[in-house]
Amino acid sequence: MDRSPRGNGLIVYNHGANIDLPADDKWFIYQSGAGRGNLPTDDVRCVAKDKSGYIWIGTAMGVAVVQCAQQATAAQGCEAYIPILQQGNFAGYLFRNEQVNTIAVDGADRKWVGTQNGVWLISPAGDKIIEHFNMENSPLLSNEVRKIVVHPRTGEVFLLPAQACSVTGVRPPKAAPRIINRKYWYFRTRYHRATAAPSRLGDW
Repeated sequence: MDRSPRGNGLIVYNHGANIDLPADDKWFIYQSGAGRGNLPTDDVRCVAKDKSGYIWIGTAMGVAVVQCAQQATAAQGCEAYIPILQQGNFAGYLFRNEQVNTIAVDGADRKWVGTQNGVWLISPAGDKIIEHFNMENSPLLSNEVRKIVVHPRTGEVFLLPAQACSVTGVRPPKAAPRIINRKYWYFRTRYHRATAAPSRLGDW
C-alpha cells in the first residue's frame, strides 16, 4: 500500500505470481465514498498495520480501517470502515474531521495517533480513548505531532512535534522523567502490556 500523489487516495498494488509480467498485476485505489474504498477523504496522510493485520489509514478528516487487506484487489473487494467511538452516552466517528498525521501501534495493539491537536492513545479496536496528550498537560512543544514511533523491544514511544523532538513512553507510575537536553524528554518503560496503563505526562 502507498499513498497516491496529489491527494487521490491510497493505492493497493499486487504484482501477481510473476513480478515481471504486467498482465497479472492487480490494483485498487482507496478513495472516499461507498464502493470506492469508503475513506473519510482522498487526502491520505499515513498508514499503519496493527497486530491483527488490519490496516489503519490516517487522513485529513479522520481514520479508516481495512480488515481484509488481502482481498483489496480481489473481485469482491474490501471496503474500509470508520471506527465508532463510544464515550458514555455519546457515540461518533473516531477522529471525525481531525487531521491524522501519524499512527503507531504498541505491543498491546493500542494506537498512538498524532494529530494537529496533540497525541491520542486509543484502544485496540479504536472504540475508546485512553489518554490525550497536548501542550497543556505534557512537555510537547507543539500540538501538531508529525511522527510517532514505538520501540519494538522496550515499548518506548517517540513523539516528533512540529517544533522539536520529544520522547516519551509508557512507564511505571512512579518513574521520573530523565531530561537528556532541552529538546529531548525521555521516559524509561519496563513493560507495555495491555494491563500497563500509561501515566499522564503532567503527573510530575
